[in-house]
Amino acid sequence: MASSSSKRQKRKEPRKSVPFDEKRFKTAFHEREFERIRAKKIFPELIFQININESPQIREKIEQRGWQLLTSPEGKINGNLIKEFYANVVREDKTKAPTFKSYVRGKKVDFSPSAITRALHLKSPHFDKASYQARISRSPDNDELSEIVLDICVIAADWERYVDGRPKFIKRGDLSPEAKGWFELVRRSILPAANNSEVNINRATMLPFICCGELSVLYQEWSEERRQEWLLSELSGKCHLSGPDLPKIEEITDVLETFHVIAELPSDNFGAYIISMATAPSDMLAVELLQWECHVKQPLRVVPLFEKLADLESAPAAVAWLFSIDWYRNRINGK
Repeated sequence: MASSSSKRQKRKEPRKSVPFDEKRFKTAFHEREFERIRAKKIFPELIFQININESPQIREKIEQRGWQLLTSPEGKINGNLIKEFYANVVREDKTKAPTFKSYVRGKKVDFSPSAITRALHLKSPHFDKASYQARISRSPDNDELSEIVLDICVIAADWERYVDGRPKFIKRGDLSPEAKGWFELVRRSILPAANNSEVNINRATMLPFICCGELSVLYQEWSEERRQEWLLSELSGKCHLSGPDLPKIEEITDVLETFHVIAELPSDNFGAYIISMATAPSDMLAVELLQWECHVKQPLRVVPLFEKLADLESAPAAVAWLFSIDWYRNRINGK
């Protein structure tokens, strides 16, 4: 009978790494994704074209708002670079939170909304009125429909309606000269549409925001995913936000005042910052960002206090999500 020492021990063979083009792709998985994507056709963004003589207000507003890059996209494109960008975006592990970062020819590319806003030299506006998302999430009432017509249409124009009276669309010919110009931007770049003669409810609702400069997106109305995306983008950036870029809500103002005081005092006077009634990962990320904005030299540990039953039940998933983020693990030094 053979002794145990003479038995062959089974060992796991080390997994062989699959060779791939490291200059163009993050991993072999992403190189395979490129093979899937490369056959797809690219449709370049249509150039925003306006008749300056017909609506000079548009040129004036573009210059006032700094929208020159936004309304004049690059005409020439490199199809291979675009497809490599999208191939490197795909997550190999779908359970991990999205990073909103890609990889192009050896360089990491941040494509979060905040990064795009900075690249286009834009500001993130904040208004007290209901946002576009809030308005289209419910059916507009008759007063709101009438207000849209007054804002973007010529005199005596109205909605084309279904038999039962519900609004269907506005004829493009009924738009004011300025609204016609902005409609080209909306249908080409923001809410794409092949039909150029009809303005549906969503696009008609968007137009007054652009014509009047009310592109309102309130932090309170953002989804949790949108908040996480924006906060991580700002935390990963190197520049401080300016005052107008911060969401204007009472809770943020109170926390800012607290951190301004903490920033002026010795760091050993404080322990952890406890978030009472915490509900989601964005609560912690928001506090981290506000510490950064207030130039707190030695940021406090941020401790969430989940108190409601529903929040306690979702707490493990919230904490697991935080630990899946590279920025957060680096922030706590892996502890």
